[in-house]
Amino acid sequence: MSLDEAESYIENYLNNLPDETVDELCKKMCAWKDNVLTDCYPDMKCPDGLLDA
Repeated sequence: MSLDEAESYIENYLNNLPDETVDELCKKMCAWKDNVLTDCYPDMKCPDGLLDA
């Protein structure tokens, strides 16, 4: 995907997602990051309160 395509996708689709969808995606990505990074870097976790932000 080119930079122009990515910017267009973000502008036209991702920026128009409902807030609830964005919140759910953020929670899932943070949980995924925790699972992946704790295996490689045990000291890295989502900061307290980030999921509630």
